[in-house]
Amino acid sequence: MRVTARVRRLLWDRAGGITIVAAFALPVMIGAAALAVDIGSAALDARRLQGMADAAALAAALDPSQAEALARASVVASGWTRPVRIVAQPGRYSIDAAIPAPKRFIPDAAALDAVRVTLNSDTPTFFARFFGRSTITLARTATGARERLAAFSVGGRLAGLNGGVLNALLSAMTGGEVRLSLVDYEALASANVDATAWLDALAIRLGAQAASRADLLNRTVDAQPALAALGDAVGGGAGNAIQRLAASVDGRQVRLGDLIDLGPYAARAGGGAGLVQLDALSAVSAILRGGAGRQTISFNADGLSGLSGTRVTLAFGEPERGSPWVAIDGAGQVIVRTAQMRALVVAELISSGLPGVSGLASVRVPLFVEAARAEARLADIACPAADRRSVTLEARAAPVSAALAEAEAARLGDFSRAMPLSDAKLVRLPLVEVTGRADLDAGAAEPWQRVRFDWPEIRDRTAHTVTTARPVEGVARSLASNLKVRARVGLLLLPLDPLAQAVAGQVAAAAPALDALVALVSGVSGVRLGQADVRVTGVRCGTAALVA
Repeated sequence: MRVTARVRRLLWDRAGGITIVAAFALPVMIGAAALAVDIGSAALDARRLQGMADAAALAAALDPSQAEALARASVVASGWTRPVRIVAQPGRYSIDAAIPAPKRFIPDAAALDAVRVTLNSDTPTFFARFFGRSTITLARTATGARERLAAFSVGGRLAGLNGGVLNALLSAMTGGEVRLSLVDYEALASANVDATAWLDALAIRLGAQAASRADLLNRTVDAQPALAALGDAVGGGAGNAIQRLAASVDGRQVRLGDLIDLGPYAARAGGGAGLVQLDALSAVSAILRGGAGRQTISFNADGLSGLSGTRVTLAFGEPERGSPWVAIDGAGQVIVRTAQMRALVVAELISSGLPGVSGLASVRVPLFVEAARAEARLADIACPAADRRSVTLEARAAPVSAALAEAEAARLGDFSRAMPLSDAKLVRLPLVEVTGRADLDAGAAEPWQRVRFDWPEIRDRTAHTVTTARPVEGVARSLASNLKVRARVGLLLLPLDPLAQAVAGQVAAAAPALDALVALVSGVSGVRLGQADVRVTGVRCGTAALVA
């Protein structure tokens, strides 16, 4: 009875109730403290770790080849006292807006300009350890990229100038009549123009100032305003000569994006000034070739020493899509190429008399030359200091095949098939015929050759020449030295050695003039037989920035 009363009093006694409530609430209070204190502490450490990752990514992006060491040095300098696991992944960062931001970083790219740094570290807990969790693992990532860009080109250069031949060639290319003086051509060959200034001048002429450079490059425009804008940008005597050329152009059109790749500057409203420098004569030729696409042109090249009359037929192959002749690149993604060219030169020689047929016949020389595309691509950009910047290109010269043989001019433009050739008819009379044949093949498989440009060469736009594995010193001279001549009377092959030797001698004597002509027309076409002139006109080494 006494026990029951005591129990009843205990049940009704309210003293000490808070202790029971506190006992039940204590785990909740500890959990709340863990949430407030531990998570807050972890968030603070996560912000510090993110700052360390940002700094490490910026440091590593300055030299992606040393990414791990630079990232680690940056983390050590931060003063973080707990162990940090560091992963520094070099790669390439694309600025293409069409690519989703998380996919713009490409690990292990051949051309390195970015580094993705991931830091992992543990932060201690204070209250969560009561639940068996003594640390929280944090992971933070940052990507740093450094803009490294180079502008480069590949092409041929003129070995000499001849105003009459150039006027005939450019008249055939423009579809009009070109009358420029030798002084005009000298000014064109020595003048340079900034590509961005040219495009800005073209935008003004087209009334498209609001259009981006990308829009302008993607347009198909008349060659006439393209040349006129080039003259505006060049100025001076060379600019006046280009304006006169523009007035001679027929209604052909050109897509400038097939000639120039401005890389990241195509999508920007400005910038890039001075990075791409073009020589004016090459720019004129590129516009005219690009405006005609695949084309065959013929013209007479008269007044050459040792030649009484010469007919030249040129054919240019269709350029590969996305393969310009000058480009801005920072990732080794763009290959620039010269034109693919075929030339047929048929020359009549000024004869001093052939034994047995003196005064009755002259020597006729048909010369066929074919050059594939020379190519260049970016291999590396080094940015250790402003005066020690360098650019390395990989280039290979165009393989050349040539023959002293007959070829059909009408079939010259069909690059999908090998050109059919037959023995050259050097001298032909009713009863006497002298034929000959010589072939030159420099091969079709050329290896890439690395060419390094130091800062003084970039600043002065110095060209480096890449030569084929089998150099071609002079096409006509090489062919003349290997020419096999045969003379026949009627259907019989008779010993007419004096006549055959005289013909071979005249061909050899005329070879230098033929070589000069071939070098001139191929140089204007952007091709140098057996060689390629590569040039770096500018380099940009920007500071590292956080991306993505």
